[in-house]
Amino acid sequence: MPVRRRKSKRRQRVLSAWQVWASDGTLDDVADDEKEDYLTLEYFSTPAELAALWREHGAAVLEAWEKAHPGTKPRRWHEHACAD
Repeated sequence: MPVRRRKSKRRQRVLSAWQVWASDGTLDDVADDEKEDYLTLEYFSTPAELAALWREHGAAVLEAWEKAHPGTKPRRWHEHACAD
């Protein structure tokens, strides 16, 4: 019998905080319930973990960034995606 999997609310919060972090946002740009996730990304994630997040979700962040800031890339893109 198939198992119905639910989306983790924790994972959604982490992705939301990551999108702010990846778009050069600051802690002030994050919702109160996501501040811990943002700080975890900023101070406790390894470069390999952050690069993996870029590979998985970076296209969406980059697309939104390029609409708001044509002709530029976020600083985090240069640190993680471009480094490959």
